[in-house]
Amino acid sequence: MWYEFDLDPESMFEGIPRRKNILSQFMEMAIYKRACEVKKRLGLKSLPLKPDIVFTYAKEPREFLQNPAIKLLIECKNFDYSSWERDVENQVKPYMEIFRPEHMAVASLKPVPQDVKKALACYGIDVIDNVYPKGLGEQELITYVKRVLGIEAKTLKLIFPSFDESGNYIKPKLLYKLLTENI
Repeated sequence: MWYEFDLDPESMFEGIPRRKNILSQFMEMAIYKRACEVKKRLGLKSLPLKPDIVFTYAKEPREFLQNPAIKLLIECKNFDYSSWERDVENQVKPYMEIFRPEHMAVASLKPVPQDVKKALACYGIDVIDNVYPKGLGEQELITYVKRVLGIEAKTLKLIFPSFDESGNYIKPKLLYKLLTENI
């Protein structure tokens, strides 16, 4: 997971690109080319390459250059929808087009209109609103991330035993239900 993901090679590689010829590799990446196309088409001032949270298959930046596949991208919004409404066309949808994540969500601190949620869902973008401690969306976001990343299955194997306190075997479906309901 990368928080404040930044697909700028200078920040991503801490200034190394100039010394190690990484910049040319980066400029050949399909993501970078798509970003340039989107920037030009939408008339944006800068490349939209800084989503808030990105889960990749890569364990470090060089590996990402070789396999830039993204499992989950989350863009966070912390103001009323009216203050970031323009971001839908200039940032949110472009992120989906540029990064092509397997899953994408907008996590909003404030409520988002239902028509906006439905419109974004048509682009494969999920919207979870009221995401704050003890907010209605907090648990929804946790469940969403776990489902998308397949954490339930890993958690079942690694953390939870296959027997309850009385020593009775717990079937995986029941354990999955207990896991998702009690977190």
